[in-house]
This record gives sequence, structure tokens and C-alpha cells, in this order.
Amino acid sequence: MQQPLRLTSIATPGEAGHARYDAYRTPSRYYQQHPQMLARGGVAAIKLLAYARNVANQMTTDQQGVAGQGPCPGHFAVTWIGNMWANINRTGDANEYHSHPGSYWSGTYYVDEGGSDADPELGGELEFLDPRGPVTLMNAPHLRIAGNLSAGSTERIRPKAGKLVMFPSWVFHQVRSYHGSAERISIAFNLTV
Repeated sequence: MQQPLRLTSIATPGEAGHARYDAYRTPSRYYQQHPQMLARGGVAAIKLLAYARNVANQMTTDQQGVAGQGPCPGHFAVTWIGNMWANINRTGDANEYHSHPGSYWSGTYYVDEGGSDADPELGGELEFLDPRGPVTLMNAPHLRIAGNLSAGSTERIRPKAGKLVMFPSWVFHQVRSYHGSAERISIAFNLTV
């Protein structure tokens, strides 16, 4: 297993720019840096995307479940095409449920959680919607699938600086409303083939 990813310089006030340049306002009110971040993010952005590609190769098999051959035996070797962008959330910012069509893996890396790790009341959690919907609860609402507490509901992940979260791009997810006074900075990315 790979060592934990530790990046401290991927989005500093001078680089992510607090959205002062190459940024645009999204309908959900938070800023995203221009998608050319990979070219402008320097060594830290390249390192993050390389790490994400390695994780994706560890979690990907062919249709028969074979991990494949390549530079890392036992891991499927895909040349992932990646793009990334910075998200800068301020008080009240959120992102509605969405997926990432055209991508295979998606992820986010938290550079600065804006204090929500120490104070969960600040919100800003990444929330995943169970793709099975309420089916498992409607067929037998008194039963649960062993080891699966979220059947038919959602899973929330609280932001923490240095945490990388990866998921299949088709999974619907949202960012819940953030209530902190500091900026919350994350780097999002997509991997395609």
C-alpha cells in the first residue's frame, strides 16, 4: 500500500489565488480555479495527480476481475487522463448533487478544511448518495444488509486537511453547506481513459 499523501503547497494564497485570477463563480456560489490547474499547480499538482492515478490503478480491474500486468504487477495499468481544479468555499457555499459524466474515477484532496475538522458544526461534508436509492428499505424496511449501515441513504465524509477521497465518477455526491469564516480549499480531479 502506498504511503499517505502529504501536500502542503498545492494551494497557497499566491497559487490558488483566492480566486483572484483564472477563476469563475459557479451557480452554487463557490469559486473554482480555472481547469488549467495541472499546468499551473506545479510539482504539488503533478504529485497529487500521480498519486491519484496510482490509487486508481490499484482499484481497477478488467471485466473478469483480473488486476492485469504492468509496472506494478497485480495492479491494472491504465494511462489515466486527468484534469483538476481548485474549489474555494466560503461561508454558505455548497454544491448540489451531481456526478462527473465522461470520467471513470473522481476525487478530492483537502488542502485546508477551514476549521471544520475541529468543529463539525461548520459543515462542508462531502456526501455520497447510495445509488440503490430506497430499494433495500422499501422491500423489507425492518432489515439491513450486514455491515452496511447506509442502505438507501447517504454517507458523509468530513473534510480534513491532507485527506484524499476517491470514488467512481458515476456516484452522485454533493458538498453540504459550509458555515465557517475561513476559506475551505480543496482540489478536485477526474480521471478518464
